[in-house]
Amino acid sequence: MIQRYVFLLILLIPSISFSAQFDMWNTGMTLSEVVETARQYNVPIRRSGIINSNKNFDKRFIDEKFWSTKEVGYVTKLLGVGAKVLLKIHPERPRRVYEIRIQFTGKSSSREFKSALLNMLTEKYGQPGRVLLSLKKNIDGN
Repeated sequence: MIQRYVFLLILLIPSISFSAQFDMWNTGMTLSEVVETARQYNVPIRRSGIINSNKNFDKRFIDEKFWSTKEVGYVTKLLGVGAKVLLKIHPERPRRVYEIRIQFTGKSSSREFKSALLNMLTEKYGQPGRVLLSLKKNIDGN
């Protein structure tokens, strides 16, 4: 009888879920959930390496290669600065988002931008114990 109660308690007590969230994206989302969310919010999601000026969701880009890609993303503006939002997809099934990365372009290295970003994050999540904000410049040698 005690075993039944313990089992029921385990079922009824909610567990804490640890996931990162950005905008409508969460780590742990399946690739199918990513596509459905992109469709619902009209986000121009593409597999990595595909460039297109279309600013809307387009199911033509959800092809066979999309389902096997390591990374999907789109280009947007955040805080008035161009940004690329990248969702890293785990290679094993079920294919899930394990990392959300935002790459800023343009004026993202300005002191004003860094200050505005830190203020926005502090307002949303509270004062940090210590500031670990690092906006580094990536230089591509292509």
